[in-house]
Amino acid sequence: MEFPTIRFNAVAPGNTDTPMWDGIMGENKIGILANVAERLPFKKIASADEVASAAVFLMSNASITGEVIHVDGGSRLI
Repeated sequence: MEFPTIRFNAVAPGNTDTPMWDGIMGENKIGILANVAERLPFKKIASADEVASAAVFLMSNASITGEVIHVDGGSRLI
């Protein structure tokens, strides 16, 4: 049995706390992200490290293909 040499996976990040938001939200960033997080099932905004961790997981497991990992604090569930 031959195994595929190309795998297709994706990471679907939700709201993620990154430096990009510093310039957009300025001093209000912490309050705005806290307000968004309060409405999420996990009550937490993802960090860039958490999104990267999901990507590393998908790359490091050769048995996974055709999957999407949502790193969104459960926002797609509400």
